[in-house]
Amino acid sequence: MAAEKALALDDQLGEAYTSIAWAYREHGEPEKEIAAFEKAIELNPNYAQAYHWYANSLPREDQEEKRLPLLYKAAQLDPLSSVINQNIAGQLFILDRADEAREVLDRLLELDPDFVGAHRSLGHIEAYNGRLASATGHLRKALELDPVNGGSLVNLAMFYFALGDFETAGGVLADMEANLDSASFSLAYARYWGQIAQENYQDAIAILQALPERMQDWPDGLYLYAMAYLLAEDHQMARDYAFKQNPFFGDRDLWQQEITERNVNACDMAAAIHEAGDEVGRD
Repeated sequence: MAAEKALALDDQLGEAYTSIAWAYREHGEPEKEIAAFEKAIELNPNYAQAYHWYANSLPREDQEEKRLPLLYKAAQLDPLSSVINQNIAGQLFILDRADEAREVLDRLLELDPDFVGAHRSLGHIEAYNGRLASATGHLRKALELDPVNGGSLVNLAMFYFALGDFETAGGVLADMEANLDSASFSLAYARYWGQIAQENYQDAIAILQALPERMQDWPDGLYLYAMAYLLAEDHQMARDYAFKQNPFFGDRDLWQQEITERNVNACDMAAAIHEAGDEVGRD
């Protein structure tokens, strides 16, 4: 590993420890991962990305007490980083501080009105909070700026599938199939949601199983496995995948709460868009 070679020459390189932490993350060694991030910060307390990545490695229950302070520190060191500030907004939203999240994203758009990630995030936040015209506008703007952005297309397909509007969702899926790599995780994600919406849980699992081996342990994929097994009432498999996705769950039994909350949030956003009806229109 290049980072290990760099440390062999100079064991005081904080940046190298962040790379090693990522390697531990990929290999499912969370304790070593966190120790490496802490070492990186100790060696280079002004390296914004170390705080940023460390924050994203912490378990869900540490969001307010540990994650946010680390992200705020990262933003203090790199105030113009769109990605860091978008992550701050995401954490605020999860903590039911949607107004604060919106303020962060609005500031990002003042700096860069064409930042796709901010429009996509605001689409989620606005839909979840019933600001339906604004939500649709942000999502459409995201797709206008990047018509083949997998994340924006997945969100659109997911909403329509959850609403039971399979014809419109199928059109979005067809656009994705025409523009994205056939092995794309985003494409599989959209197909997965289509099967979940139709309660074809085993077919949804089969879609995940068909992904390349390198994608099988991605955190988002593990969460999707867990949710599909939970909906199929195979609680043991759901629990197994939830623990793989976040080994910090331990014995605190947060896995089902995590999966259920994320699924309910997605359905709530879809329902909010549906309620908008003719007010916002749908292409």
